[in-house]
Amino acid sequence: MMFLINGLSRFNDLSIWVCKQAETGLIGLMMVIVLIQVFFRYVLNNSLTWPEETARFMMVWMTFLAAPIAYRIGANVSLDMLHKTLKGRLHTAMTLLIQSGTLVTIVILFQRSLGMIQRGASINATSLPITMTPVYICLPIGLLLTACVNLEMLLSSLVLLVKNNSVHEEHRYEFSGE
Repeated sequence: MMFLINGLSRFNDLSIWVCKQAETGLIGLMMVIVLIQVFFRYVLNNSLTWPEETARFMMVWMTFLAAPIAYRIGANVSLDMLHKTLKGRLHTAMTLLIQSGTLVTIVILFQRSLGMIQRGASINATSLPITMTPVYICLPIGLLLTACVNLEMLLSSLVLLVKNNSVHEEHRYEFSGE
């Protein structure tokens, strides 16, 4: 089991590094595109049609690439009043239950995202000469990477529960400075 967890951890480290690099590139490119639009609109008084839609598509990609990062470091929004009051094995069992429910949700969303990609092949973008498939492909990619993070955390919680560990260890990963 630890071999699987360690393998998932290494894969998640690499995929999160790649996501962070892509996020950095996308935010820089998005800033340049928005500045081009501002220049054309307010200096040349000739608004372009493609920058706004392009920036919106990039933002969608950034959202789904950021999801596994946020999930792994625990930066996503959660309702945890009850969860924080629990201690020991009960806390670990609740964590396992939450992570299992999250995995089921991710799998359902992943399956539905594949249908969106198929439908996106017949939908054209408004101002760009592309179909929506390149935009929608970020959904299954982000969900698959988030599922890998979820599996790592779920298996770690399962190991804690099976080991009869009475002390809850917080699974937070720090990525600052990378």
